[in-house]
Amino acid sequence: MVLHLLKNININETTNKPLLHILGSKYDARMYGAINNIFATSNIYWQTSVKTCAGALGIHMNHCHAKSQVINDDDWNKINLYRTIQESPEELILKMISIPLNKDTFKDLKEEADKEKNQLKDSGVKVSSKIDINAAARYLYLNIVSFRHMGNTFLNTIKEKNYRETLSRIYSFHEKLKDTVIHEKDIFKVINKYRKNPNTLFIVDPNYLNANAYLDRIIKKPEEYGAAFGLNEHKKLAKLLCSTKKNFGNDFIYFCRITATRKKDKKNKVISDPKELEILDRDLKETINDLYYNHGLYYLDVELDNGTIERIITSFPFKDATPY
Repeated sequence: MVLHLLKNININETTNKPLLHILGSKYDARMYGAINNIFATSNIYWQTSVKTCAGALGIHMNHCHAKSQVINDDDWNKINLYRTIQESPEELILKMISIPLNKDTFKDLKEEADKEKNQLKDSGVKVSSKIDINAAARYLYLNIVSFRHMGNTFLNTIKEKNYRETLSRIYSFHEKLKDTVIHEKDIFKVINKYRKNPNTLFIVDPNYLNANAYLDRIIKKPEEYGAAFGLNEHKKLAKLLCSTKKNFGNDFIYFCRITATRKKDKKNKVISDPKELEILDRDLKETINDLYYNHGLYYLDVELDNGTIERIITSFPFKDATPY
């Protein structure tokens, strides 16, 4: 039945395309190349890989580096979607295909999502091992068919063919997730859960320190985007990662940004004040250096198309790495 509905789509879709489109995902071609180089030249194959901030699963889907895979995120919507893909991929696809692609349907589903957020605001984080297929479909639908994938405004130019092409990727995600352990925990709790396990790699990609794209949203809608993962949290995280390496010999890869976000106009031209950027860049880089310098680590800087520089810090050497 599902195959018939998707008969014009290649169900063997390559996994280097995202299902969810979210900030900070690791599907960018330059990041993909850098991460692939790290794994290919480190000459290490770990027993367990723990992705503490699953995000859009860019690393999980595209890079093989451990025998056992663990993913974690503190966002119930993401975890519920991934558990649904893991357990009931065909049910999810059938549900997605049955949802009309129009503005009124988008509005109704957004109202449902907003209502649930308000209900959860006072009761805390929704933690459940049971999957909710309707909620998973709603979350994925709002992401796929919204302007800039923000889940706020319906994308009038969305086409049925493109929508179904995206849904076809669910099969590839299911294949990668079917033997994966999935958690919904605080980043510190999941690291502490596995830090004593032998031959474990922690892949850590939290909200970047002082990243304007995150902070702007948090300031405007704290009830929707949660609290900022700020300097105190990054200090605590650096201490935990370095002590895990020192005391238990377990490795980590930490993603951060050492430049401020370049704000652009509608023509994609940088409009940030150069003098202000210089100060912000220097302060951010020095802050990261204070956290990770002189711990026997390594790093690689990756310049993205928008001019920002992402730094990848590791506890192990690899080709083109710079000693920290």
